[in-house]
Amino acid sequence: SDVRAARGRSAGIDAAGGSRRDRVQEVVVDGQPMPRRASRQVAVDESRFPRAGRVRTPGGASCYTVAVPTYGASEITHRGHTVDMDTTRAAVAQPDGEIDMRCGDGFACYSVTITTEMVTDALEHRLGHPVSRPLELGGSLDLRTPAGRAWSGMVRRLASSSLLGDPVLAAPLKETLTARLLFTVDHPYRDELDGATRSWAPGPVRRMVDAMEEDPRHPFTLAELSDIAGVSVRALCLGCRRHLDISPAERLHAT
Repeated sequence: SDVRAARGRSAGIDAAGGSRRDRVQEVVVDGQPMPRRASRQVAVDESRFPRAGRVRTPGGASCYTVAVPTYGASEITHRGHTVDMDTTRAAVAQPDGEIDMRCGDGFACYSVTITTEMVTDALEHRLGHPVSRPLELGGSLDLRTPAGRAWSGMVRRLASSSLLGDPVLAAPLKETLTARLLFTVDHPYRDELDGATRSWAPGPVRRMVDAMEEDPRHPFTLAELSDIAGVSVRALCLGCRRHLDISPAERLHAT
């Protein structure tokens, strides 16, 4: 039936976590409990509701959840705040607190879950210093801005492919998806992330290139390369542009 189909396809709303408490809790779709998905560092799932429905996801997970509508409208209530969603606005839920989503007929969305560790690690590598934890993300993001369109476009491409399961490509793609989210959603470090940073001397770039040439088959992420170079991701990218006239990713592909 349509109701059963909606329940089966809406299980992707689950923001899976890894603790014992998370594993015994269940997602509830139209009053019926659904088994939770296994914990994944970054996941993109699609949910469709032929008929109006309701999804409740328990709190206590170790992931941020972003619901990106592709058709219709819905609302999400989380930690006392309600966000109205449509194809112009996505909703962002923090790791703690129940998610209660009510959707209309034909509603469809992508559900993106990213672990708290993945998000904070990506931010720290780009800023070059530790950040406060837990990191509070804004409750919604505008999908009409250039950053919002770029991020949601990447979500669509990943949802229609198996790239996140690729042993070589998965890590860089997860890192890119997470970093783009940080440049799209509000958070306490957004102004600093958008601000200027200094371009470093050629030493860090040289260390990056040496690592690439020493192990050309390794699927380096920007975070790994910045650790090797000894500077933040932003500083490394600027240094590459200054000294090589290309980005780290372009240099990696040329190896």
